[in-house]
Amino acid sequence: MERIEEDEIDLRELFKTIWNKRFFILIFTSIITLVAIIYAYKATPIFKGEALIEIGSYKTNDGISTLDNPQNLTKKLNVLYIEILQNK
Repeated sequence: MERIEEDEIDLRELFKTIWNKRFFILIFTSIITLVAIIYAYKATPIFKGEALIEIGSYKTNDGISTLDNPQNLTKKLNVLYIEILQNK
């Protein structure tokens, strides 16, 4: 005699199995959640930032490219630094 398998899912049987295992599911979910919370608070945060600082500009005088002199660059950087501090 050949056995014929059904392609249907018995939802009552499925919910009965889940209900019978509800304590295991609850405990397992609670443990995993607790481990995740502990890891989230204990893990060292890693931040990555990138910045591009332009410290000079090219000026063309008769086709010759030159950089600003160091005194002008120092003044510009000091002004930018003061503005940054004031915005905080």
